[in-house]
Amino acid sequence: MSENEGINGKELPLKEALEHAVGFGFSSIISCIPGELAYFEAEQSFGAPPRYLLKKPT
Repeated sequence: MSENEGINGKELPLKEALEHAVGFGFSSIISCIPGELAYFEAEQSFGAPPRYLLKKPT
């Protein structure tokens, strides 16, 4: 899910999805391993945007 319409709602190889999301300046969440691991990048307002890896606790 992304504000980048080029990747929003699409199933892509992880590397390609990250290349289109990282540094785009708008919010994106990429499911790396469904239900287990995701990448989140918040909207950029000033400086580098917050970026997180989200891992489901075991």
